[in-house]
Amino acid sequence: MRIAFYNPPAPNPIIRRYMCSYNAGANLYPNIELLTLAADARAQGHTVAYIDCIAENLNTREGITQTRRWGAEMLVGICGLECFRDDVAELRALKAAFPEVSVGLCGYYPTLYPERCLQEGFDFVLLGEGEPGLEALLQGQLSSPGLATPGHINPPAARLSARQFKERRFYRAFYTSPAGIRTGLRTLLKDPRRALQATLEVLRFTVADKGGHSHPDYL
Repeated sequence: MRIAFYNPPAPNPIIRRYMCSYNAGANLYPNIELLTLAADARAQGHTVAYIDCIAENLNTREGITQTRRWGAEMLVGICGLECFRDDVAELRALKAAFPEVSVGLCGYYPTLYPERCLQEGFDFVLLGEGEPGLEALLQGQLSSPGLATPGHINPPAARLSARQFKERRFYRAFYTSPAGIRTGLRTLLKDPRRALQATLEVLRFTVADKGGHSHPDYL
């Protein structure tokens, strides 16, 4: 299956994280949640694309055009916190453009209110750390933890350990992609000092927690 992971447009460059969203300025970080999901889907044998409207400075129409050009059969979009309503509107526009494609959400508010998100016309919600829910969805196990679909509202799955988190290798996948290269160049040209900070942040995320706990910045 061809699955696109979609970081929706916004009026200003923002960084969406599971429990926050904030103005990026010159310092753009990759979207960790979408990249871990993409790495997991690819490990299961699916073809994936990461469409980052923030990094590539795409508006609604351009994001839809790029998605159509790639030919997605499933779409997973993330919702930030403070920008939740705007993100839902962007992802509803994506669903309207591809009514035949299964479109789902991940993020903090979708995890808290999966029924409301499904009522908005979305096909599924990945709850908490989305990898178990995505795996269940792709295997047709709709009653599994971590996944909400119409008629099946399940609890979030158990959190990933730090070792599982590290093994996703999402940063390598991102920084070798066109979107990742553009993100890095934009950060470097605008503010070299912050580019160094971003590099250190990447290194910090790749260090496993020997205690086996989930990464504190992920959930």
